[in-house]
Parts: sequence; structure tokens; C-alpha cells
Amino acid sequence: MTTITLAMLTNFREVQYVPIDYKKRIGKSKIRPIRDTLQFIQLIVRTAMYFAPLRVLMPVIIFLACAFIISVGYDIFVLNNITEKSLILLMFTGNTVLFALLADMIDKRSG
Repeated sequence: MTTITLAMLTNFREVQYVPIDYKKRIGKSKIRPIRDTLQFIQLIVRTAMYFAPLRVLMPVIIFLACAFIISVGYDIFVLNNITEKSLILLMFTGNTVLFALLADMIDKRSG
């Protein structure tokens, strides 16, 4: 049900929540809080990447770009030399941007 709900929400469809009646279960719960939460988060990210990859990756790209700018600023104004750390951040940011654009192109082509 989570996948269908996420698919409808990412395609801007109307989702209606209907309350249901249920009886209290007998026995011990099989829910494992940490493992099930991690699996749920993985499902949400995977589904969001499938339907809207730029929406998922844009915060990552912004974070990496900010880290690169801060790193270059520190390198230039404090160290007077650009370090490998800044170049790695630049390459990682560029690769993430290209991956996001490729994922978005694939999403648009299959949609």
C-alpha cells in the first residue's frame, strides 16, 4: 500500500484516507522497529527516485555544492592553495548532478 500511495502522491493525484475498523490482535508483534524503519525509509527513497529523481537528489546536490564552495573558500583564503579535498568535492558534485539529470531523462522517457 505504501508504494501505491507514494506513486499517487508523486504524480499529484488525489489520495483519500478512509478509516477502517479493526480488532486488537492476540499474540506478540513481529515488528522490529529499527530494521522495519530502515526498510521503510529505503522503500520511500527508492519509490521517490523512480518517480521524481531530481526532487530526491537536489538536496544532496545543494549540500555538496555548498561543501565545495566552503572548502574552496577555506583553501584560497586560509591555505593559499587548492587541496585534493576540494577537487574531490567538485567531482562528487558533478557526478551527482550528471546522475540526477540522467535519472530524470530516463524518468521522462519512460513516463
